[in-house]
This record gives sequence, structure tokens and C-alpha cells, in this order.
Amino acid sequence: MSTKMKHTVSLILLVIFNALDAIFTVKYIKFGPLEEGNLLLAPLIEYHCHVFIFSKIFFVTLFAIFLWSQKKRKIASFCLNMLTLFYTALMFFWTFVILSI
Repeated sequence: MSTKMKHTVSLILLVIFNALDAIFTVKYIKFGPLEEGNLLLAPLIEYHCHVFIFSKIFFVTLFAIFLWSQKKRKIASFCLNMLTLFYTALMFFWTFVILSI
């Protein structure tokens, strides 16, 4: 697989996993047994969950597209890969949470 294709796959996975994370966060914090640990985001999730979901998806996607557009730079390529790895690990966490509840 070419490097350009790997970056494109990373971008797509990052955007999809980020959207799933936003949805699962609201579902399991607002309507489920989990609590938000971030004191700044807790009220936003509680009272304006649509704003939280939109903001999270919009800004992370915007940043990911910026990193993808700069993929020839080693630091941008590294950050894109690390973010994708982070969100992949986060999907394993959500799988564990969903299966254990």
C-alpha cells in the first residue's frame, strides 16, 4: 500500500472513530452509567449534547484534514498516525464498555 493511501485510510478511520467516540460519550454519560471526568465538558454534555457532538466532530475532522494535507511533513504524518492509533485504542475501550454493561 502506498504512503498516500495509508494517510488517506488513517484520515478516514480517524474521522469515523471520532464520530463514534462523540456519540458513545454522549450515550453513556448522559443516558448511561458513566460520568464525565472533565469539569469543563460535563455541563456541555449534560445540557447541550448536540453542540458537544458537532464541535467534537467538526474540530477534530478539521485538524485531521489539515494534518492529511501536510502529510509530506514528518511531524504531520506522525501526528496523523498517532491520533489514528489513539482513536483505535479508544474504540477498543468503548467495545469493552459496551460489552461489560
